[in-house]
Amino acid sequence: MRPRSQTRESGASPSRRAAFAPFVLQKDDKPFAKLEIWDTAGQEQFESLAPMYYRGAEGALLVFDLGSEESFESMKHWSEELGNNGQDGVCMVVCGNKLDMVTADDSLRVVESVDAQRFADSIGAEYFETSARTGTNVTTAFSRLTEEIMAKRRAQAGEAMPSFEELRGRHDSVALGGSGSDGSGGKPGSRKCC
Repeated sequence: MRPRSQTRESGASPSRRAAFAPFVLQKDDKPFAKLEIWDTAGQEQFESLAPMYYRGAEGALLVFDLGSEESFESMKHWSEELGNNGQDGVCMVVCGNKLDMVTADDSLRVVESVDAQRFADSIGAEYFETSARTGTNVTTAFSRLTEEIMAKRRAQAGEAMPSFEELRGRHDSVALGGSGSDGSGGKPGSRKCC
């Protein structure tokens, strides 16, 4: 899926190689986050290289073809790989792609929405049906994944950084900064630290 152009031209060939694309996600017509997107196209030939792609990844879009059970099962395999080899707690969003095709001809749908939703729920992910061709829900999926990553970062920062009151309860006040050569911060009557 391509968030940059929002749509795939009719007749354009799908991903057949691993690719990297930086993308600046907009929110309210302003830059919100810079994404570094690695697309392995889910192909087995990239399986040995996959750890390079998701090492340090904070999030993943797990995409499958709504018209292919094989693609759905392969996506499940990639989610297991990511869970086993990626960093702990990586945020994930599951996308059933080619919505435009199954909407035009329901007989092309092989993977039912309820089955895809059930899988997404089992791994703690949200589920979207998307179309790379028309852009339907592509930006929404990337935005939701980015919001989840940002929320996780805020939560981790909150745990890692104790509040001022917690610090104050553990230590005496210490003045930092200033230009005093004695380490007092230049305040008259201040005690020299250490």
